Amino acid sequence: MSCLSWNCRGLGHPRTVQVLIDLAKQYNPVFIFLMETLCHRDKLEKLKIQLGYVGLFVVDKVSRSGGLALYWKPNFTVQLLKFGKMFIDVAVGNSEERQWRVTGFYGFLESVRHRESWRLLRSLVLTSSLPWICLGDFNDLLYSSEKRGKNKHLKWKLHGFQEAILDVGLFDLGMNGYQFTWECSRGSEDWVEERLDRVLASNSWIHLF
Repeated sequence: MSCLSWNCRGLGHPRTVQVLIDLAKQYNPVFIFLMETLCHRDKLEKLKIQLGYVGLFVVDKVSRSGGLALYWKPNFTVQLLKFGKMFIDVAVGNSEERQWRVTGFYGFLESVRHRESWRLLRSLVLTSSLPWICLGDFNDLLYSSEKRGKNKHLKWKLHGFQEAILDVGLFDLGMNGYQFTWECSRGSEDWVEERLDRVLASNSWIHLF
């Protein structure tokens, strides 16, 4: 099963929309989870038609920031379990009578709010016992090797995120290709790259797929 997760930083520009359409055609994901859509439901509904998907759940933006969207393809039954401004949590079933759980997660950006992200993750584990996959931009690092550039990631943040994932019984599925998913100040002495995006899964989900 393939999923696409993208912090798109707004869908107001036609080029961004076209990139998403091209990614959907190339990888044909069952689910698409978008963060920072910066738009309302009506635009996301139109995009659903452009993408060729049948399901959509939206968390509206607040003022000029935020916004989440989860799209899904036919042949799946999707039931909303819970949602908030930083996550969408659904139960999924298919014709093979398998059931699992998908959570799109967007970690708090501000450094002082990382503990809130960890508390949120710990609270979500209580929602369902289904095999679980959790994906998104966590705005957090698991290991110091996931950052390149000035100012090392603080150890208490690394340990805090590691402990939260351990507590909820999830495992990082790793990644192929380029190892960093975010950057700033490219081409300068302040250039920083980090791996903020990841997919986490429970043992039961890994065995299911």
